[in-house]
Amino acid sequence: GGAKALEALMGGSTDVVCGFYDHTIQMAAQGKELRAFVAMLRYPGLVLMSPMIGRIEDLKGKTVGVSAPGSSTHMFLNYLLVAHGMKADDVSNASIGMSATAVGAVTHNKVDAAVMTDPALAIVRKQMPGLHILADTRTAEGVRSVFGVESYPSAVLYSKTEWVEKNRETARLLAGAITK
Repeated sequence: GGAKALEALMGGSTDVVCGFYDHTIQMAAQGKELRAFVAMLRYPGLVLMSPMIGRIEDLKGKTVGVSAPGSSTHMFLNYLLVAHGMKADDVSNASIGMSATAVGAVTHNKVDAAVMTDPALAIVRKQMPGLHILADTRTAEGVRSVFGVESYPSAVLYSKTEWVEKNRETARLLAGAITK
């Protein structure tokens, strides 16, 4: 996950990670310089959904599944809560992962809502056709609705700025391979 990838980068056990651009912003706020050098997606693809709750404001006091604490799914949830007049601690968070564990958490009613991506979301929708989509960033329209912009960089390759400056050719080749 993104939080573990960031931890590996900051701890020095890897030079480059694939993660959400949000982490570079988070680290900049802490005075740590990271540089994203290739974007892979225009839209985050994150969806806040619930089997029974139809409005974000009605999540107060509920348990919401995110992939892991500090992950982009967690940051997305916190952003949505604040954007809808709530605080991050108005909900309880549960770590549910992103694939089979996330599907199980939702379909077995372990969480009241969850931030998911496809294909796990598609599996849940098939099993629970009445699912409520509370926020959807899989399309330009959805990104515009949630963030007020046409595109939002999500999955990127990033590294410490010093590594990118010392390894410009390697970074260029990695960016080229991803672009192809």
